[in-house]
Amino acid sequence: DSTAGWLAVLDGSSKFCMVERFQFEESRSYPGKASLIFWTNGPEVKLSADGNASMKSGEDGSPFYMEAEINSPMCRLRPGETCTLDTEWFPTRATSKIRAVTDAGIVVESLQAASQDGKRIKVGGTFGVFFPGRLVAHLYGEHGTELQAVAVANVDPRELVLLETEVASPGKTSRISLHLEDRNGLDRGSLQEVQVILPENH
Repeated sequence: DSTAGWLAVLDGSSKFCMVERFQFEESRSYPGKASLIFWTNGPEVKLSADGNASMKSGEDGSPFYMEAEINSPMCRLRPGETCTLDTEWFPTRATSKIRAVTDAGIVVESLQAASQDGKRIKVGGTFGVFFPGRLVAHLYGEHGTELQAVAVANVDPRELVLLETEVASPGKTSRISLHLEDRNGLDRGSLQEVQVILPENH
């Protein structure tokens, strides 16, 4: 069972990833107590009654496939009533190190922000995005005031985002939030937010 509200399937060779998001409903019952279902076919290991393992192929010799499904909560319907399950699909790129899924994309390698000399901040991380556009770093001061917003990279869901750059700090930056803006300038949300690591002699 998954309460996070997302499912991701990844092709490790091409790094193609499909994410499906849904709203988990804690107060409702799911068939088999599972909000996600995975089915596979093809050769598989079978255990006999005495515990001996053997490899059994599919009945028609078909190749492997895997089916990943979102399971709907149970609905009790009267005549004429309906029940719906809304999901969202997002193709992107990722690796097997999926750490989180947000409204804007996938966190593969967590965002890092380190102050170099009090004037520049080194920013890095690896991400898959859900919309083409640009990543914008929002810099915040100690008391939560936004100091500046800086575009750091143009991005596209077809390409894994390997972010490694530096941004100028207009003041004492204590926190950075990395947002995705689509091509129409709409803020699609934060990929991740972290505290800025200060130099040891700070």
